[in-house]
Amino acid sequence: MKQALKTKTFWILSLGMLPQAMAINGLAVHQVAHLQNSGLSTAESAVVIAAFSLSFLLGRLPYTVWGDRFSKQRILLGVFILYGIGLMAIGFADQLWPIAIFIACLGIGHGAITPLRPAAFAEYFGTRAFASIS
Repeated sequence: MKQALKTKTFWILSLGMLPQAMAINGLAVHQVAHLQNSGLSTAESAVVIAAFSLSFLLGRLPYTVWGDRFSKQRILLGVFILYGIGLMAIGFADQLWPIAIFIACLGIGHGAITPLRPAAFAEYFGTRAFASIS
């Protein structure tokens, strides 16, 4: 673990994951209120949240396979781009098309980051001190 803390890669990965974690947790807390302030009813907000949650699966399955075949750096970059697009789209939730972009991009991105984060840390730093490093 001490060796990992001294590497530039550890800090880039850790600081790169921090905004992602903050965004998804902040969204979980404020998503319904934001959607309702944008004009959606409680029932419509619930449909958006259900669709968003289901879209996690669309990211989880292909990215677990791709994570074994392609560079995790490039996949993580793509996932962070999806996150950014999805977060920008939810800001315009008063129309249907940005909500669809939000569901697709952020949902798939979040589904992908779940298996990729530990795989990336294991690839870069090994599994000997995996729990401590994570």
